[in-house]
Amino acid sequence: MRVLKIISMGSVIWAFSTAVPAQKVDWDSLNREVLSLTLKRDFSTALPKARQALQLAEKAHGKNHLRAAVSQNHLGFIHLNLNQLSQAESLLTRAVKIFSNNPSADRAEYVQALNSLAHISLAVHQPARAETLYTRALALSQRPPITDSLQLAQSLNNLAGLYLQLRKY
Repeated sequence: MRVLKIISMGSVIWAFSTAVPAQKVDWDSLNREVLSLTLKRDFSTALPKARQALQLAEKAHGKNHLRAAVSQNHLGFIHLNLNQLSQAESLLTRAVKIFSNNPSADRAEYVQALNSLAHISLAVHQPARAETLYTRALALSQRPPITDSLQLAQSLNNLAGLYLQLRKY
């Protein structure tokens, strides 16, 4: 009888220990699918999957976890590309806040969120805010180690485009 209890307890512990990684894999695979669809510019298909990824991240890790921020960033980017600016701005603002409070945040995701928010600021005629966001993105892209020179170039290009639009030569 004692052996049966130990085996049962071991089974329960094993079941709980495997439940969390299974959810992690689901988020990872869903996130990869969202990125793939986004690269194909299939935003309408990516949208419900991005929402689901955000729900999984928040349920498993909480609303202020980096996975939630990554999901908010992707969902915000999709809304931006669907020209749903208010939804995009809300999600991206939350993502930026989480990224800025976590030193271990993925820098590429953080920079993308800042650049997306800056694009929204330009669209709603807030060039000063856009400049601040582009400058933050550039500063973050330049921080050593520079692992993504394409991201650095994109940040420079975004700020240069703004200055051209504002005639700040």
